[in-house]
Order: sequence, then structure tokens, then C-alpha cells
Amino acid sequence: MLKRLPLFVCLIAPLLTGCVTLTPGIGKEDIHIQNGMLTRDKWDITLKAITVPELAAGRNELSKTAPALARIAYVGGNTACTDLPGFNADGTAIDPADVAGLGDLCHRAKEQRMAIIVRVLGDHTDPVFCENAVRTAAAALQNERRAVYYFDGPDAVKWATLFRELAPKLVVAAPEVGHVKVVTETPAPPAKEPVLVLGKAHGHFDMNTHFLMGSDPAAYEAVEAVLVNEVQKKEWTPDNSVLSEAERKEGFIALANKKDFDGWWQLNPDMNSFIVNEAGDFEFKQAGGKAILTRNRYSDFILRLDFKIEEGGNSGIFLRAPRDARQSKIGMEFQIHGDHGVEPSDDSTGAVYKVKAARVNGSNPAMTWNSLEIILDGSHMKATLNGKLIHDFDMDTIDELKYRLREGFIGLQDHDHFVAFRNVRIKELNK
Repeated sequence: MLKRLPLFVCLIAPLLTGCVTLTPGIGKEDIHIQNGMLTRDKWDITLKAITVPELAAGRNELSKTAPALARIAYVGGNTACTDLPGFNADGTAIDPADVAGLGDLCHRAKEQRMAIIVRVLGDHTDPVFCENAVRTAAAALQNERRAVYYFDGPDAVKWATLFRELAPKLVVAAPEVGHVKVVTETPAPPAKEPVLVLGKAHGHFDMNTHFLMGSDPAAYEAVEAVLVNEVQKKEWTPDNSVLSEAERKEGFIALANKKDFDGWWQLNPDMNSFIVNEAGDFEFKQAGGKAILTRNRYSDFILRLDFKIEEGGNSGIFLRAPRDARQSKIGMEFQIHGDHGVEPSDDSTGAVYKVKAARVNGSNPAMTWNSLEIILDGSHMKATLNGKLIHDFDMDTIDELKYRLREGFIGLQDHDHFVAFRNVRIKELNK
């Protein structure tokens, strides 16, 4: 359902005066309406949201925000809806630390190709408090354009209208008067302007139909149920005839059968990045598919494979990846580059992408095969490339990895450069 789109979210509603581009000077992280679509950084986005009411109250504390966003992305969502914290007793003031924390949360979400919906009034219904709070929030957040601002409740239209008057740069989701119109039924035919459907997740591709689910466990189950892909619905039996007898006895199974993509699904279903070549390898064919991912999710395992890549090329292996959002920053990405001989960095071959450099750059020259083994066992990661130990560490000692997913898909990335993979096999641990 992705067409080279960085994220998906759930909200819809027409502008009061029709669909127009909002105020000029939009920043790369700002959400706005352009050509009748919800847009960020030149990409149209669809919100697939689940409610986490207290998320912003953590002031972007990593131990709170990272697992919450990861849980949403795991099932295929890409947006968190949170109540706006920090008001005083009568709504006439808001804690600046909570405003700053919301900004940090919006930035983290953008970095993870996710989004934030802010429920401005939360559960408040007292008219005096609500009017004060709307005025306070509009003044404090008038330049915080990285979120969508949501109004519900019996007076949602009244308060959304006032908020729009006071903070005209911000995107509002509300019944009748929102830039994104809040509705309770999925429109048919698909809406021509953004709508946010409450409580009904959907798996069809419609950029203008967003959804917002509640906060109970059933919301996650519903999103998982509608976004599961056809490959995952089918039975799959690995073809272990391609493995050595020793590996079969050791408990490995084949993830690649040297014939087709049985047991894999394409992140962008409209574009096949890889082909199975005459040798039975997965080989890059064209850009646009983003990645191929395993049918099953894996938690603790030994993964073995070979890869080769062109000089200067860029690719990677997703580990414990979510269904949606940014696989490399919610799960992990083992980085692959055509950079033989380059000093290790957090973005060179063997790196845990943008977090931890390999001990050495163990890669072979471009367009020659490399042999890789990755072991993930709970928080422990160990990796060996061409016989050289490049990682052996505890993820719980690194804040940025401590809260990443501990279960997810394995993916082979298309990053618009030639890369090939072969002999992909896995042994699950602790089973």
C-alpha cells in the first residue's frame, strides 16, 4: 500500500474554504495541506493512528516514547494520538516544558517516518476551561506545525473553529470544520479531501482516508488484522533442500529457495526491486520497491547470508523490523555499502545504522561476495563479516537501541543501487 511514501496516518477533513496550500514557508517536518492532500516534506501521507493518551506527558522520555511508537509501527500503524499535557487548573497557562517535549516528540516521530496527532482538550468538557485552554494552546503552539491538532466531544466544532482562527498555520482535525474532517464511517467512494475515520482501521490504499483507533489492546489487534498481507495469510514451508546437511542438523531453515520469492513480501507492492537470477540469487533489478521482507517475524536468531554490492552502493539488512514506518530506526538496520577499505563509521558497512560503527570494516572489494553471520539473542548482538568479528555488545547499554523492537521482520533493502543476496538462512534460538 506504499508508493514510495515515507509514512501512513489516519485523519480526514476538508478545509473550511476548500483545499488549498497552507501558508508559505513550510518546513521539511511540517504537516500541511497541499493540493487537497495531507503532506509533509513533499510527500502525501496517510495517517494510521492509535491512541496513546499519556504519550506527550512523558516530555519525550525515551523509555516511554520509543516503545509506544514501536508498538504502533509493529502492527502497521504510523501515528500516535496523544492528549496535550501541561495545562494549569483553569487552562490559562501551559507548562513550557510540556510544549518543548511535544516538539521533541514530533521530531522523533518524523525521524521514524511517523506522525503525531494532538488531542488538544483531552477529556475536558468544562466550557470555561476549554475556551481558556484553546486560547492558551493556540498561542503556545502556533508555530508547532509538525502535528495535527484534533478536537472531539460535544463542542468540537466550536473549539476547533476558535483554534483555527487563533492558529491559522496549524492543521486541524475536527467534525465539519477541520482541514481533516472527522467522520465515523469510511466514505464510499473514497473521499476527495482528507477525512479521519474514528475506530475503523482499513487496509485499502486511499491517501485521503485516514483512521484513528482507540487505546485498548483491541486497537492494535484490529490494525494488525487489516494490514496483514497476502503472503502472511498463506501457509509457507521452507525449502531446506538448498541447505547443507550440517546446517539442517544444526536447526537452520532456508529463507531463500533459489527459485522465487516464496516466503517474502514486497514493502512497496507496486514495484518489484529484486529478481531471482539464473544462479538463484536475489538480485537488484530496479529502484522503488524499498525492501523485501520475510513472511514471519523473528526475535532471537542466527542469520547467515552472502551479499555483494557495487562500488559506492548503499543497501542494508533490516532486523526485527516493523510492518510500517522506518524499519531502520524502530527495528535495526545492518548497513551495507560498497566501501571496501573505508574507516568504520556509524554509516559504513557493518554499522548498526546511525548508532554504532563496526569494530572494523570487514567488507570485501565491490562486486565480490561477502559472508555474514548475525546473532541476535535478547539484547545481545554479535556479528561476523568475512570471518572478522565486527560486533559483540549488549544493546541495553545503548539508550538508542535499548528500546528498539525485539521481534520483527528481516528485510533486504533496495536503496537504488545494485546489490545481491544469496544463501539466506536462519536458526531461531530459545525455541
